[in-house]
Amino acid sequence: MWGYGGSPFNGNDPNFTDSKAVAGLSHWDGLLNTLKVANPGSPTYAYNELLTALQQGKTAMAVEWNAAASTLADPKLSPISAGKLGYALLPYAQGLPATTARIFPTTHSLGISAKSQNQKAAFEFAAWYTSPEIAKAMVSSGMGSSGRFSVLTDPTIVAKQPVLAAVGASVQLYHALPAVTSFGDLLLNVMAPQINAMFTGQKSATQAAADMQSGAQNLIQKAGK
Repeated sequence: MWGYGGSPFNGNDPNFTDSKAVAGLSHWDGLLNTLKVANPGSPTYAYNELLTALQQGKTAMAVEWNAAASTLADPKLSPISAGKLGYALLPYAQGLPATTARIFPTTHSLGISAKSQNQKAAFEFAAWYTSPEIAKAMVSSGMGSSGRFSVLTDPTIVAKQPVLAAVGASVQLYHALPAVTSFGDLLLNVMAPQINAMFTGQKSATQAAADMQSGAQNLIQKAGK
């Protein structure tokens, strides 16, 4: 939806029936049900199933967590895909600028409890753990990625882990999420079922968008925000 210039939220208010948002859903659905360029079983895929499809060469392109890159690039674990994959940002509709914000921001965070009896020590650990030096050392050793842009754009690191170039570029295209406390519930129990119904041919993109709209409104009203 974002990649088509639409937004399922107008501020904190549901906006799933926006024409551009529906157009984005229709295009996404069309890859599977009209053009039939996606595996018919893909609506049931989660992380492991998609990883396996890439490893076995059963799919040429996929939207997957960057954490899978180390497995896909390992000749022992993935002899078919290793050294043959490229990494890029999510696509966007023709006519829109390449800077269109369309990346869903997902992060791992550190926090300190207000009731902690060791707040100073906890803060010192957090500062050490997220420092440029430690972040670079961890990523250089193959331990995933980092939230530090300086690490994601370090030429010496990117040369060994090309996927990080895409991760670094995606940081600049994060789309803001609504300040809705029930957003996680909305993703899992409102959006996901309707999108799955669309992919499995039970609903059109227009109907799925309408049902997400009413479902989101009801959930937010019930939750108080």
